[in-house]
This record gives sequence, C-alpha cells and structure tokens, in this order.
Amino acid sequence: MVIGIDPDGPLFYVRALPPPAEVMGTFFMVEATSEFHRPFDLEGLGQAGRIVRIDARAEECEALARRLGLVSLEALGGDLELRRLGGGIYEVTGRFTARISQSCVVSLEAFDSMLEGDFEQRYVVGGAGAEDSDLLDPEGDEPPEVLEESTLDLGEAMTQELAIMLDPHPRRPGANLDQSEFGPRIAVEEEGERANPFADLARLVKGSKSEP
Repeated sequence: MVIGIDPDGPLFYVRALPPPAEVMGTFFMVEATSEFHRPFDLEGLGQAGRIVRIDARAEECEALARRLGLVSLEALGGDLELRRLGGGIYEVTGRFTARISQSCVVSLEAFDSMLEGDFEQRYVVGGAGAEDSDLLDPEGDEPPEVLEESTLDLGEAMTQELAIMLDPHPRRPGANLDQSEFGPRIAVEEEGERANPFADLARLVKGSKSEP
C-alpha cells in the first residue's frame, strides 16, 4: 500500500494508490495491515501540526462492513488534526462521519443511519520518556497509546472509534418490541449493560498497546 502526501499547505489528503508502486520524496511505503489503511509518519510532524482528510474507498467500506457486522457501510471519513505535544507524545483530534446500514433486531429489516463521532487520542512512540512527561495525567481517562514505531494507521484508529459507537442492538426508528417474538428477551438485555463486542475488542487493543 502506498500513501501519497502533498506537503503544500496546512490541509492535505492521504489517498491509497493501487500497489505495486515505487514513490520517492515525501511519499513512503508500508505494508497494509487493516481494511482501511492510512499510515502517517508521526516523526515527520512539525510543530505547526497537520490536518489530514481520510476517506474509505468503496472496496474498503465493503471489507469494513463485513468486519463490523453491518449490512453495508456506504461511507466513512473525516478530518483529523495531528499535533506534537512534546515529551514524545502526539495528539490526534477530529470528527468523522459514517453512513451505515444495519439489520433491525426487531423486524430484521435493514435500515440506514448516519453516525457522527469525535476523535481524541494521544500516542507515544515506543514509550521512551513518557513516564517523565508532564503531559501525562495520572487521573486521566486513559494513558497515551504506545506505538512500536512512528507510523500511525489513521484509518484503523478511526475504524476502532466507529466500532465503539455501534449499537449492539440496532433498532429501526418506530420498531415496536411487542411485535417481535424476540421482544421480551431484547428488552431484558437492553435494561442491563449494552455490551458492544466490537467496543470491548477495541478497548482491549488500545489497552494492550498502551502497556509499555
């Protein structure tokens, strides 16, 4: 997978080019490891930061839909701002949108939804010097995610955030639980914690990467 980066201006695009290809200069090559692969080299990030726009291609949306158990994923993309905070820590914030189709647990009919999510995550490369950084908040929600190398897969990070947002019991607007033979069981499940297996998996992945 080859990613092209336009160095001109504060806003630039990351687009996947069909392999194989050899690119020189500000372009770099990495091996694809996820359905929505958009690598960014954090070590090349300047103090001014960068705003990156990423969008999943049609075939990537199809692969992500299978991974996330969706009927379809029509679109996934957003703008992410990357900043160097110091102490070896980087911050990625932004907003993304996804057009999805899910199967209603009541009627079993497919229905469309538009999801909007905020992205906020900190990363540290190799964990070197992170323990002594003033930017680490011991009482914060979670420590920075530890990266083994300086390349961050923005597409995979966005995919994990989308997975956390997904409703484990999707219900079409207006669907009545009383009209379904599964209604009582679903109602009982929804009274308890709405477990999201993809959210749990995403948190486990983040947790394992955050450990030095």
